[in-house]
Amino acid sequence: MKLIIRQYLALLKESGGLDSILPDLLLAMGIHPISKAQRGIRQYGVDVAAIGPDPDDGGKTKLFLLTIKRGDFGRTDWDDGSAQAVRPSLNEILDVYIPSHVAKEHKSLPIKIVVCAGGDLKQEIQLAWAQFIQQHSKANEIEFDFWGGEKLAIWIEQHLLNESLLPDEPRKHLRKAIALVGDPDYDLRDFYRLIDFFFERGSDEKPLSRDKCLAKIRNAILCTGIVIRWAQDEGDLRQAYIASERLLLGCWDFLRVNDCLDSKKLSDEILIAYSIFQEVGNALFMKLQQRCYIEDGFFVPWAGHIEYALRLYDFIGIFAVLGIDQMVMQNVSPASGAFLDNANAIVDTLAQLISNNGASFSPPFDWHANEIAMTLSLLAMTKSTENARNLIARLIGSLSFSFQSKSGFPVMTNSFDDLLAYRMGRHENPESLGASTSILPMLAEFCVVFGFNDEYSALVEHQHRTFKEVDYQIWQPDDSTDGKLYREPARDTGICFNSIRLPESLADFRADIIKREKQGAQISDISCLSDGMPILTVVASRHFRTPLAPQTWRQLIPREPSD
Repeated sequence: MKLIIRQYLALLKESGGLDSILPDLLLAMGIHPISKAQRGIRQYGVDVAAIGPDPDDGGKTKLFLLTIKRGDFGRTDWDDGSAQAVRPSLNEILDVYIPSHVAKEHKSLPIKIVVCAGGDLKQEIQLAWAQFIQQHSKANEIEFDFWGGEKLAIWIEQHLLNESLLPDEPRKHLRKAIALVGDPDYDLRDFYRLIDFFFERGSDEKPLSRDKCLAKIRNAILCTGIVIRWAQDEGDLRQAYIASERLLLGCWDFLRVNDCLDSKKLSDEILIAYSIFQEVGNALFMKLQQRCYIEDGFFVPWAGHIEYALRLYDFIGIFAVLGIDQMVMQNVSPASGAFLDNANAIVDTLAQLISNNGASFSPPFDWHANEIAMTLSLLAMTKSTENARNLIARLIGSLSFSFQSKSGFPVMTNSFDDLLAYRMGRHENPESLGASTSILPMLAEFCVVFGFNDEYSALVEHQHRTFKEVDYQIWQPDDSTDGKLYREPARDTGICFNSIRLPESLADFRADIIKREKQGAQISDISCLSDGMPILTVVASRHFRTPLAPQTWRQLIPREPSD
């Protein structure tokens, strides 16, 4: 375990990494932080200040002034001419921070200045480090120390991941998750069990105290960070992304059931999980972006066409979620154009991914309505009308052909065995697998969003002629959906509208949608919508395969006063 933690620490950045763990570690050790690293505020070399017993000096109370660096501490980190180098930071602590920023009540305490790094103190810097310490140390007043990955790993295991917080069983889950996360076929079951351990409710079904919630979330973030960094080191960013989804959803659900969504301190922890999700998602996108511009760039010959289509839709969904997230951020900060630029870059890449991989127009399962709806929602948000028109038109053509030729209509079950038997022509009742569809009525709703009259008319004609025996269905959440949405598949909640008939005119279908919209869950019934994290509905649908809530795209329908 110490080796695992140490390797994790070596990969952490100063900002949002080691500096977010250290205050929790110090507090667990009985050393109380009095200031933490803050962006945009000059700190004169001190990233974290704390008061408490020195574990290396018999528990003597001291004022700790910590400066944080990433990875190993070597010659270039010592003094490379930049303001972020270690030596200038230490000089600022000695010349500015100690004379002017130490409170009166702390001036009598001995001061311990510590350089913290996730790696090692390299041999090349040891002489310069020793000379600096000798020149600036003052007996019983100022001393220096280096806390590297080895020492920090020991303390983290002792104080943050000790037996009371991480008993043997979840420790086994963590080790197994780390051992297997590099296998792309691994389903992360051990990691999910670890997350469930942290986020389970108390046996008495009463909300936990906010301090207990805080401790559980911080340890969940730490363990998830270890798994994610290990997956990244193994080169599998997809597994890292899925783990970040589960952490984010679990954090939200845990705070929701424990009535903590109004806590500023705990909501800050959600933001840490959210930033991890965004960071991993961005890294995955950057890794795969160029591949999207290559014809059949996601086809792997030895995987087979079914696996190709399934993996392709997986990445279509991930990219669409990342793009929607950027548009959510744009709505929060409308003055900034950076988020819109990011979303447009994702749209361009996603359009290339779809056009360069023909399997994009042949969804294997009906549940891939999720990925299609996410993509079309993103295209609507970014006003990418022609991309949307092309996608809808090609899907209509592909679905009608595959149904008539009995060669690949989306299977309505979630069984891979059914899909395989159907595609190989060996299913005993193939008609049953295409008896219903949520993709076609969803495409019709997007025709309303975009105002596509011709494409809607084609859908109406196909319902009368090609799909006259197929049941058109749309699912939408109800007031019980929020209780499951972030933790498990929630399809057994909600309302399923079936036997939907498309009226002849787009305007009449729009009126039907408005009527259905008023049934079932409203914004106030979905906690992430009412409490400011709307991206979670999309993440939860992608992660747990719950149908995407139609509110995601219906909010984009142009409104009239009568609505």
